[in-house]
Amino acid sequence: RRGEGSDEGTKRSPAGDLLDDRGGKIPFSVSPGAGQTAVGEAQSFLPWLPSAGRREGLGRGETSLKPGREGLLQGLFALLEEEILQYHLLAEELKKQSESLRRGSNDDLIESLQSLDLIASAIRKIHESVLSTAENLAALLDPRGEKKGLSPLLPHLSPDDRLRIESYQRTLERLRKWSGRINDRNRAFIQESLSCWKELISLLAMPPADSAIYLPKGIKSSPAPRPYSLNRKV
Repeated sequence: RRGEGSDEGTKRSPAGDLLDDRGGKIPFSVSPGAGQTAVGEAQSFLPWLPSAGRREGLGRGETSLKPGREGLLQGLFALLEEEILQYHLLAEELKKQSESLRRGSNDDLIESLQSLDLIASAIRKIHESVLSTAENLAALLDPRGEKKGLSPLLPHLSPDDRLRIESYQRTLERLRKWSGRINDRNRAFIQESLSCWKELISLLAMPPADSAIYLPKGIKSSPAPRPYSLNRKV
């Protein structure tokens, strides 16, 4: 039976690390002062990626990126890496929530919910920054083209940079699906638990239909007779 944190469809190394499409480890590092606990040891991001200095085969006649554009591109890379990290933290916190639900630990569950709220808020802010940075970069590379999202950028980037962004996108998609599966299982567990509690409370609140009812002063009375009805169905 798979655990609550199963990452079906996501590649893992023999050591248990998540891997990208080319076998590189998906990052678990976090910058100092980020306010979040890093999951696992700090690792360099995707060691197979080319160095930032290479600019071969640029698309649509681009020979090099100007300093302002280069700064935006490197900022975009950093934001995407941070978004990947936050999704790792989200998945790990959802697994902690699963354990708290199984143990029935209210304190741990409350703490986990607070952490999930903080991580979800961080993901929203980072994603907004990703879209804003991508829009600004797209405006510089192709002022008359489409500005929204990462896809309009790709034709204007070098093959190396395009490959890097596509790898980030695939990694984020896998992490979103992984977190979504864990969250769905947690939600189903909570709904089943609530249903069981409702049934239990209903049983405790209602006396058996045929039992005697004891009133104050020790007077015993029997329940009112049930009306009988004839089922005329054949």
